[in-house]
Amino acid sequence: MSKHITREVWAAAGDFYKAAQPGDTVDEQIVNDFRDCVPPASMSSGYLQVGEAYDHMVDENGRWRPTFMTFAFKDGVWVYCGCCFHGEAVHRERI
Repeated sequence: MSKHITREVWAAAGDFYKAAQPGDTVDEQIVNDFRDCVPPASMSSGYLQVGEAYDHMVDENGRWRPTFMTFAFKDGVWVYCGCCFHGEAVHRERI
């Protein structure tokens, strides 16, 4: 079940990764804060990947690739997509 992440929820958790899970909606101000902290890795209308790599994962071809915190604007709200490869909105998780 997804939840809505505000600055207050984030502050109470102490860490964005503890507060939010892929699929959670987030306040637009949070997206703007991430956009403004470093130049985005990828950005278009309704899509943002934070400019600093969060982790590196092996892709389906066996190559190590960086993952980026990703947000997408869907149905009038911003949704946290998780940590995704560049240009994607599919959460990648270590196994």
